[in-house]
Amino acid sequence: MIEYMDGGKYLTPYTIHHTSHTIYHTPYTIHHTTYTYTIFQGLYKTLRIKEVAMTRLLSRTSVSRH
Repeated sequence: MIEYMDGGKYLTPYTIHHTSHTIYHTPYTIHHTTYTYTIFQGLYKTLRIKEVAMTRLLSRTSVSRH
């Protein structure tokens, strides 16, 4: 916490402004979180597909090696 020499006269209006700003941003944050989650889900699925493909490829090469 930053100590102000004026006893926090500037701090209170800033806090009020910041709180309303946060309230305004909350729906956006919720939207953004689900959006990020969707991206990660997509990435995870893509990585899983690649992983399966790599496993198949490796198993195929190991089979042909024997």
